[in-house]
Amino acid sequence: FRAYRLLVDANGHKINNNNNGFDPMLIIEKRIEKIKNVIDFVFSQCYDSCIASETMELLNRLAEAFMNDISLTNKFVNSEATAGALINIAARKCLNFDERLKKYNDYKKEFTLEYLAKILLNISSVSLRLYIKKLKEVINND
Repeated sequence: FRAYRLLVDANGHKINNNNNGFDPMLIIEKRIEKIKNVIDFVFSQCYDSCIASETMELLNRLAEAFMNDISLTNKFVNSEATAGALINIAARKCLNFDERLKKYNDYKKEFTLEYLAKILLNISSVSLRLYIKKLKEVINND
């Protein structure tokens, strides 16, 4: 931690020491940055403007939730799964996903749960579903 503090101080940043010696804002910033990098990677592979803007709005809401309760960062440790869940929730909204029929009215295979899980993010669709459920609880999305 001392070496870390020296490096941070040398770059002109201040560390807010709390009980464990880490700045909670730094933890939140790093977690959001990792998630954003994965989102950028996904959108470099396939892009939709509606889904991109909705995803960034959801990411901002998640960042606000992190600011209000830092313990939420422990629930969203996997950045790839968090990013995939954010994109899938946004895609469901933008592509008119029918929850009752479990199908998209405006179908784009690049943003389905299976495509995001297997091809782009290399995570399981089960993990993605779990993160979608967690995100819906946190960001109060219907």
